[in-house]
Amino acid sequence: MTRLPRFDFADARLVLALADAGSLGKAAAQLPLALSAASQRLRLLEERLGLTLFERSASGVKATDAGVLYLEHARRVLRVADQAQQAMDQLAHAGRVPLQVFANTTGSASELPLLLGRFLADWPQVDLILTECTSKDAVDAVLSGRGDLAVIDGHYSHAGLSLLPFSRDRLVVIAPSSHRLAQTEQCSFADLADEALIALPTTASLRQFLERMALLAQQSLRVRAEAQSFSAQIQLIASGLGVGIIPEAAARPLMTSYDVKLIAMVDEWSTRELWFAVRTGDEPTPLTQRLLEYLGAVRTPSSTAKPDAR
Repeated sequence: MTRLPRFDFADARLVLALADAGSLGKAAAQLPLALSAASQRLRLLEERLGLTLFERSASGVKATDAGVLYLEHARRVLRVADQAQQAMDQLAHAGRVPLQVFANTTGSASELPLLLGRFLADWPQVDLILTECTSKDAVDAVLSGRGDLAVIDGHYSHAGLSLLPFSRDRLVVIAPSSHRLAQTEQCSFADLADEALIALPTTASLRQFLERMALLAQQSLRVRAEAQSFSAQIQLIASGLGVGIIPEAAARPLMTSYDVKLIAMVDEWSTRELWFAVRTGDEPTPLTQRLLEYLGAVRTPSSTAKPDAR
């Protein structure tokens, strides 16, 4: 019987690092591994397989068709191996089960933490890590296997994701009660063209979304101040520095202590959706599946084709 080539985890990690870094030197530094050792390991792997996995050039390396296929299997094998290791770690630590959820700023300010808290109350053996980040970082975490579940902006999509509806919210304008807009019940994005804005940092998915809408409308955002949270935004708005665009669900509980006014936006895009995201082609872990069911999502995720609005 012909002996099949051995699948080595170290080889798989090197190939993944090469694909991500684009050069042998950068990949070796990430692992870390001596450049000569990384080069020899890749050469021996290709000889053992009888295939060329990467095309080499002066600008770096690029996966061949065989390399792309190897990458797909390497990611799957390493992910299963990591899950097996986690399962053993859980047994060694009194059955504790980790759950990694990555959510964008709007998701973190929604009812998500409350729902997760209720889930944890029913599952006392689960240890939750809820990380607030951009939609892009949340997607990257799920695709890399670092995250079990992502909560992302409905305007963000990725071919490697299966999406499930979570909630719908609308963006509203918050203005000081003395501001001219406070005398109206609704306004448009165009009405803010000359207004000083209090906004989230440029790394926030909501800020990036508003920048895109401004570009499409051929107007600029006149950002007077940046705040790290919706709460800080409203406090700066209440001081009279400017106005802000905030999800209504996040704004209403925060504005009761400040002299500000909520104004509805008439723009169609002001109604936004939040989505749960898991990897396409993978069965969610049993814990992730239970969480999705608990949160009212459909039982079996299905890929949702959405235009890439990045």
